[in-house]
Amino acid sequence: MQNFTDIPSSRTLSDSLAEILNNDKTAISCNSGTTFPTTNLQIGMLCYRSDQLKLYQLIGTNPDNWRFIMDLSSGIDAQFAAKLNAATYTAADVLAKLLTVDGAGSGLDADLLDGQHASAFAAAGHNHDAAYLSKTAKAADSELLDGFNSTAFLRAVNGVGPDANGNVAVNVDLSSRVAKTGDSMSGRLTLPSQTVQSASPTIDFQDTDQGTTRYLHVNGNLMGFLKTDGNWDMYMNNSGQMWTANYGWLHDHFFRQVANCGSSSQAAGNNAINCYGSGNVNANRIHELINEGGQIRLRTVNYLTNCQCDCNCYCFPAGTMVLMKDGTSRPIESVALGDALQSGVGEFAIVAALHTVKLGARKAYRVNGAVVTTGDHLFKTADGWASLEPELYASLRFNRPSTVETLDGLATINASAIAPNRVSLVTIGSKLLTADGETSVTSIEVVDLPPDETLYSFMTEGAHTFVADGFMVDGAPQENI
Repeated sequence: MQNFTDIPSSRTLSDSLAEILNNDKTAISCNSGTTFPTTNLQIGMLCYRSDQLKLYQLIGTNPDNWRFIMDLSSGIDAQFAAKLNAATYTAADVLAKLLTVDGAGSGLDADLLDGQHASAFAAAGHNHDAAYLSKTAKAADSELLDGFNSTAFLRAVNGVGPDANGNVAVNVDLSSRVAKTGDSMSGRLTLPSQTVQSASPTIDFQDTDQGTTRYLHVNGNLMGFLKTDGNWDMYMNNSGQMWTANYGWLHDHFFRQVANCGSSSQAAGNNAINCYGSGNVNANRIHELINEGGQIRLRTVNYLTNCQCDCNCYCFPAGTMVLMKDGTSRPIESVALGDALQSGVGEFAIVAALHTVKLGARKAYRVNGAVVTTGDHLFKTADGWASLEPELYASLRFNRPSTVETLDGLATINASAIAPNRVSLVTIGSKLLTADGETSVTSIEVVDLPPDETLYSFMTEGAHTFVADGFMVDGAPQENI
């Protein structure tokens, strides 16, 4: 029966009894009919086709999709019996069916054991007695053990061979050997090249006669000896300089024969000692001190009277940057008379005279890899002044005349009025004033400049210092300031 009516909610129960009855009959009959219903469809509803005696279920709409469930023409038992009859399909019958498709790779045979194919296992009756020793067998002779023949193994120690059981009684004489710790030896110990590595390596040397210990020690790029109290006795740095507890830096005590210019009372004019440039040899002779390491010797040398050398070489090479009043920097060779410079002390320095000379036989030095200057130029320090060669400054510049260029033409001025006793030696660790404050000297090196290198400097008024490559240097002070 297919007589389902959709009853609106506004209808009363008493007014809908006929429709409710028809709807129940439609549901009870599984929407029976000779055609599939087309209205009031619900997914999952059943339809019994009375013309086919078959049962269907709606599994989809739009379009309608009815799936066949069962043919009721011969009865349900008959259909199930045809599919799986317990009398026909016993366990033996099922196994017989499976065997028809059994074989390697079918998935039905137990092809693997713990993930291994049967070919990975030996049969129960398999053995290697012909090729291998059994657990209880013993080889008459084996040529190798772990790749080595019998000569690689111990059979006797100090002439003692194995006993009847093949065991060796080890009797090693250690009396001729030195233990790694707490031992002593006599005679000479020869070592190949060795590396001692630690944060602060030390080798101890014990004097058994005196009962003292001294130490060879390396620390902070210094290598030397420690005293018995563990403090430095002497050391050398990587620059070849030596320090001792009694004398300090030894180079402070050496005679320094560096561009030792000076005037000679035996020669006419103010000429240079050891200025070995071109010139005529004067018949007059002078004396000079030379350092021969262990002693100082006085020697007589010829005096060159026509040497191209100006003893007042307190100057800088071209390219040295000078700090101007406005904060810019200018190469020293471009600075002109009347220019205003920063002095580093607040007051500005005015260029009143230009000093231009050749380097000649002088040495030039580079400090901290930056400023290059001659040994007699003065650096400003918190305590006064310092020079790379104070002796040279005293002999060449202090109260010595110097020819300069001024706005009025060439003139002669005092090279410097700073007393030599106020000039200290610039060494590693010295504190020098800079445009930004103060810095320590970390390196001093001799610069190889040609003798005809042009050097530049100034005499300044107002402030008597100017800033060259960041360092405060003197501007030929005319007073002992």
